[in-house]
Amino acid sequence: MKAVFLIGLGGASGSILRYFVYLLFSRYFGLIYPMQTLFVNITGCLLMGILIELFNTKIGLNHDLRYFLLVGFLGGFTTFSAFSSDFFNFIQLGDVLNAFIYIFISVFLSIFAFFIGVYIVKVISIWLIIVT
Repeated sequence: MKAVFLIGLGGASGSILRYFVYLLFSRYFGLIYPMQTLFVNITGCLLMGILIELFNTKIGLNHDLRYFLLVGFLGGFTTFSAFSSDFFNFIQLGDVLNAFIYIFISVFLSIFAFFIGVYIVKVISIWLIIVT
């Protein structure tokens, strides 16, 4: 239960930071969509790489901090960091083919699912107009 609390606290913190990054970009650079998302994703991946390397090889930090930072904070800040970590794990295992299959499937199916979600809402909206 402690891990769930730490992940939730980290996730909330990461999400709040992402929101502040969006506000700062809008305030100082104007709304430069999708630069805010690009910045968050790249920064999150950089932090994920640094932290994973530190956790795995350099310092023996406990699992609580790992849950808070990697799963919670960076998960809330950007899920793209988790995607990058998964790809890295495939490469570390020498499974290059599955690493690139994972990229293709993740990107393609995520975008496809997004469009399906939009389509579902449009169909339901039309159905509600017809029914009412």
